[in-house]
Amino acid sequence: MREISLKGITLLKELESFRATCYKDDELLKIGYGTLIDSENERKLLNKTITPEEAEDYLFDDLIPIQNQINRLVKTPLSQNEFDALVLFCYNVGLNAFKNSTLLKLLNTTPRPNLRNEFLRWVYAGKKKCDGLVNRRTKEVNLFYGNY
Repeated sequence: MREISLKGITLLKELESFRATCYKDDELLKIGYGTLIDSENERKLLNKTITPEEAEDYLFDDLIPIQNQINRLVKTPLSQNEFDALVLFCYNVGLNAFKNSTLLKLLNTTPRPNLRNEFLRWVYAGKKKCDGLVNRRTKEVNLFYGNY
């Protein structure tokens, strides 16, 4: 079973940026490196300041189901950089979005087409194109095609 590489983790942390306290992202409460604060852990984390080490622990916990699902859903072989890019993508858009995406359908076809445009379809927040998401998707595509 494939896992995200250290290079992939480093890029994910760069994209997410560390925040020691809770913040809102698209009306969702998050902390650390983008860890979602759900109702289960809200009381524990809402008014807490965390360290980068704690944030990394939360991040690694968040990545377990993502890695498991990518390993299960993608039926064609992936290189390490492709796997890393998909983990970063799913961490941002969510597993449900990925499960139902054209990106996944095309990943599982042979021969595999160029997927650049499929990544770049995911650049909207609400109905507005977001420069930050364009930047993120471009980095994910570059990673997918081997440019860490």
